[in-house]
Amino acid sequence: MRGRVSEHKTVIQARDGHPLAASVFAVEDEEPERVVIIAAATAVRRGFYEPYARYVAANGCAAITFDYRGIGGSLTKPIAEANATIRDWGEKDYPAIIDWAAARFPGRKISIVGHSVGGQLVGVLDNVDRIDSVCTVAAQNGYFRLYPWRQAIAYGLLWHVMPLVARVLSYFPAKRLKLGEDLPKGVALEWARFCRNPLYMIAPDGAPLQKGFEAYEGRVLAYSIDDDLRAPRACVRVLHDRFAKAKVEGRHVAPRELGAKSIGHVGFFFGKFKHSLWRESLEWLRTATTATP
Repeated sequence: MRGRVSEHKTVIQARDGHPLAASVFAVEDEEPERVVIIAAATAVRRGFYEPYARYVAANGCAAITFDYRGIGGSLTKPIAEANATIRDWGEKDYPAIIDWAAARFPGRKISIVGHSVGGQLVGVLDNVDRIDSVCTVAAQNGYFRLYPWRQAIAYGLLWHVMPLVARVLSYFPAKRLKLGEDLPKGVALEWARFCRNPLYMIAPDGAPLQKGFEAYEGRVLAYSIDDDLRAPRACVRVLHDRFAKAKVEGRHVAPRELGAKSIGHVGFFFGKFKHSLWRESLEWLRTATTATP
């Protein structure tokens, strides 16, 4: 019988030295089978993923959760003064977590569970060669014209209003709109710019951000959820079509098949899916091994 799962809170330095709050979950006095990095959605604190992380750890793996700069424990100053962009998350924060995990658990395979932007940003990483397998949950191309027309109108309005509000307030008050944690201005401006462009993740000059999409050669399991209005199946498919060499498998989930009324954009990580989606995703990560250390 395995021992108790413990949480070790730590601070990991991003590529530019910015401190990132992180938690490592593992069974005490036991070497983990592999490392699973759980990358959060936009405006979601790492604590939301603790139940899933504890499940992963209880099943023999080390699980790492972290806050991007400007979010949760990685917000180091008043949010109106926070200097952060989504590109910072993908180019400075996320890859540093992977590098840290490789150093902390040498010889262990590293898997990713990326929720929404946490899955999208795999396509931006410059160190995907360190990743063994990837499971994305509701990771979509957010270009507003890809959505059904009613949502396209609503999102089109949001992505034009968000920059105005962010510039006036120096941050975006996402909490008031029930969109998660408040966002630093740079994150809000970039998110809105992405969602107005068919390529979605782009540099300021319009060039696509795609290092990871081009380089990753492993396997990807891409979950889409039938009642997820933020990440419809078509939008999930368009994002994953950008992987050039990876073997991508789609898994579309309807709540009724799991005896649930709703799953939505965040429900995958609710404890009631421990014996279905959680078990399925972890077992897939284990069997999707692409290389021998």
